[in-house]
Amino acid sequence: MVLSDGDRINMGGSVILRFALEGELEQQLRAKLYDLATKDALTSAYNRRFLDERMNSEWPWAVRHEQSCALLMFDIDHFKVVNDTWGHLAGDQVLKELVELVIATIRREDCLARIGGEEFAVLCRSTTYKDASVLAERLRREVQAHLFSYNDIPIRITVSIGVATSAESSVASTDDLMATADQRLYAAKRAGGTALSRERNNAAALARFRVIARVTGRGSSPGWSARAAQTHHGGPMAAPDGGPPIVGPDNGPDARCSHPWNTAPLRAAPGT
Repeated sequence: MVLSDGDRINMGGSVILRFALEGELEQQLRAKLYDLATKDALTSAYNRRFLDERMNSEWPWAVRHEQSCALLMFDIDHFKVVNDTWGHLAGDQVLKELVELVIATIRREDCLARIGGEEFAVLCRSTTYKDASVLAERLRREVQAHLFSYNDIPIRITVSIGVATSAESSVASTDDLMATADQRLYAAKRAGGTALSRERNNAAALARFRVIARVTGRGSSPGWSARAAQTHHGGPMAAPDGGPPIVGPDNGPDARCSHPWNTAPLRAAPGT
């Protein structure tokens, strides 16, 4: 059987393939239309629709392969100050530069999407909670250390990040995954910004706990050791560099916030 341009092949169910002969111009047009449908016009990050579709395909993959997928949601702290001080064009430049910085930090298979305004999400395949926390802290540090620029005007920004994974007992769907990451993002914002908020089940203690790690404050030193990040059972512990305190666990005798985010490597996904 010889296929001709425009022939359709019914693959069963609702899947129908269309055979088309395309020249270079048609291919470029198709690629352009795809970008318009799936990417944010300002930053070239993927849009919310693409993220939703990616999550809906990633979820069954994670279940089938018994792998955890992670969602990081982050938001620029006090972004309105940037727009009010230097104008919306400066804000647009910061958003575009932020996307470039994040893309350079995450893996190729990770999906960065702009949710709206100054809020973004990163969907990571085959990523444990521990690895997602490492990535989140790496992103937070990269953004804080980066000097953004608009018309030779230096601009500093920080981000707050919420982390959630599909392996958590409270996460049973893609909606749960996004809602959980979003709740933790705003917990970090309520802590004052420049923060990483995370909550998970501690299997060893058989208890749920929450840690909001405000890792650095404005004007404080850029990094803490694993020892300095540990919490105790009596409540908040003062930061060694004079920054804001770490909020300790709600309960659980083994609850700790002691993972050395600044030194632990990211684990590559299988096949990468």
